[in-house]
Amino acid sequence: MIMSNYAGLAGHVKVEDHVLIAAYGGVHQFCRLASLDGGGRAKVVQDVPPYLIVDGEPATVRTFNKVGLERCALRSSRSNG
Repeated sequence: MIMSNYAGLAGHVKVEDHVLIAAYGGVHQFCRLASLDGGGRAKVVQDVPPYLIVDGEPATVRTFNKVGLERCALRSSRSNG
C-alpha cells in the first residue's frame, strides 16, 4: 500500500495489496479497497473492485488499471513456471 501526503482512511477500512491512494484522497469508513489506483482528491465512499482507477468527488471508475493487470499476470506466470 502506498499513501501519499494528506491521504486519509476513516474508521474501519479493509485495504488489500497493491493499493495507491494519491494526495488528499479520502476513504469513507467500512469500505474495501482491492488493487486501487486512486486519483488526487478522490473521495471513495463505496467498495472499489480490483484493478480499477477511480477519481472524483465522489469517486467514480475512470478506467481499468492495465499496468496493474499486466504486472499481476507477470507475477502469476513467474510463480507457475
